Amino acid sequence: MYSFYNPIEAIEVIGRTNFKRAQEEKNKILLTGILGGMFISLAGIGQLTILQNINPQNETFVKFLGAAIFPVGLLLCLLLGGTLFTGNSLIILNLINKEIKIKEVVRNLSITWLGNFIGGGVVAYISYFAGIFKTLPMQTASINIAMNKLNLNTYECLLSGFLCNILVIAGIWLSTSSKDSSGKIYGCWFPIMLFVISGYQHVVANMFFITIAKLISPEKINFLQTLLTHFLPVTVGNFLSGGIFFPIVFHYLYVHRK
Repeated sequence: MYSFYNPIEAIEVIGRTNFKRAQEEKNKILLTGILGGMFISLAGIGQLTILQNINPQNETFVKFLGAAIFPVGLLLCLLLGGTLFTGNSLIILNLINKEIKIKEVVRNLSITWLGNFIGGGVVAYISYFAGIFKTLPMQTASINIAMNKLNLNTYECLLSGFLCNILVIAGIWLSTSSKDSSGKIYGCWFPIMLFVISGYQHVVANMFFITIAKLISPEKINFLQTLLTHFLPVTVGNFLSGGIFFPIVFHYLYVHRK
């Protein structure tokens, strides 16, 4: 017995999972989205804890350690049932296969996005008032990572978001292909670590990073402006790769020719 699914089997597993998600009640979609946002945010705190120790002599190594910690967030989602807008974008594959309708796609992705935002906000507020960010190094690391994201222009946000979700979907694909937990861990760890260390934009992670920076330094961030100039283009970029590029390619390679 093989310990992994071949590509055709893997796409069938992903399709069945997405179909179930499309049929779920709104409250369940929202709750799993909140969990997903919380898991990613908790991983973000771990990354910031590492990044606060950056100095010119070990900057690259510290960034690598932070990137190595962040995949825990996606692992928790995959193994405990949290959902993310980025990964759920693959639901378009079921639309192409005429298994679901466009309204089910819009419902799932919009509610999941909202749930991710709530989950990120909940962890940001709890961790802030728990004193996790009361030290100057943690505050500095948080503000720096948020401002680096907010200084990107619209095209940079969109294209960086596109590249990010290529690796997120790759991590989900490799993890789904494995039949055991260790394989799932290795399958998603390296692609996610790669997107973090490369600095690509993940809308769910940014929900947390920008919210915590807003709590630390309210005067630096206008949330309404950030929604339009950052979250929107990053969301579109994430969706273009996860919801357009990959579903079309996967359908042609593993469904259309099956």
